[in-house]
Amino acid sequence: MNNLRNEIDRVLRDVDAEEAARLREVWESVGAVDPADTQDVIDETAVARLKQNIEHTIDRRAPRQPPKQPPLKVRLDRSAVNGRVSTGSKRMASVWAGVLVAASVVFMIGLWWYIQPAVILTAPGQTLTHDMPDGSIVELNSDSKLSYHRGLDGLSVRSVRLDGEAFFRVTHGPTFVVRTFNAEVRVLGTEFNVRAREVESERGTVVALESGSVTLNAADDPDRAVLMSPGELRRILMSGAGIVLDSTSSTLTDALAWRRGELVFRDESLQSIIAEIRRRYDIDVRLDAGIVDGRRWNLALRNPGGAEGAVRDVAGMAGIRYRRIAGGFELFSEAR
Repeated sequence: MNNLRNEIDRVLRDVDAEEAARLREVWESVGAVDPADTQDVIDETAVARLKQNIEHTIDRRAPRQPPKQPPLKVRLDRSAVNGRVSTGSKRMASVWAGVLVAASVVFMIGLWWYIQPAVILTAPGQTLTHDMPDGSIVELNSDSKLSYHRGLDGLSVRSVRLDGEAFFRVTHGPTFVVRTFNAEVRVLGTEFNVRAREVESERGTVVALESGSVTLNAADDPDRAVLMSPGELRRILMSGAGIVLDSTSSTLTDALAWRRGELVFRDESLQSIIAEIRRRYDIDVRLDAGIVDGRRWNLALRNPGGAEGAVRDVAGMAGIRYRRIAGGFELFSEAR
């Protein structure tokens, strides 16, 4: 954008002060756009509105051709005509300079917008279904982020980045790759679920394949890919020994429970269960340090209802108590 501002200043130096002030309205009408402030999330509606404002300014500034009139045979003073032609030509040139400046703004904004990744976000307590440019459909779970190139449908490899959890229905076409913080899932056309939570106590990526076939490999080890079959679940965990790829005790039905509004946990820590409840209901759930241990839990809430019902069931499972606090709940031991 700084280069564009410099170009505008250079053009305006070639016109008189009054016309330069008018032409600056072209730039001022689009407002300040700083890519540094919008590098993560692009407001598609705002960009479209911005481009529309610029195009309106161009249309308003462009010189209009007067209606054709029959030629008049009038003898005019040559020196007066020359003066008027010179002034008119100068004004016309400055107007067209403004139009070119505005057109360059449209081009630069369009180019900048195109090279920014499309970013789709869900807040805690929210789920979202998103149609991608290639016809694939993605269902995002709460507190998740999906990003991809806007020209995805024209790429030889369709690559997306996922932080969180999502279910993919991928259309047939070029290779489709889902990248997480520690894994890659490669498909041609299939339906599968990917869960990648980097901030949890058990950092890893879990893939559940509903139909078709996919390969799964660690992000830094593409040569050791595992081919998955429908109904299979695989995970890549970050452990003290490095990256571990193994199977999981969960079923496909369990892995897709979030799409039905259910909460199902298999062989998970209490911290991971509480983290999911926080995301689902967008509340604060505090866990007393005295009850954090290495035990693993199984819990299926087919109709969890509200946040308090889910917290109550977790407390009953773990043999602990809960109470309301500002903004949520606190779980603590009976001995407290």
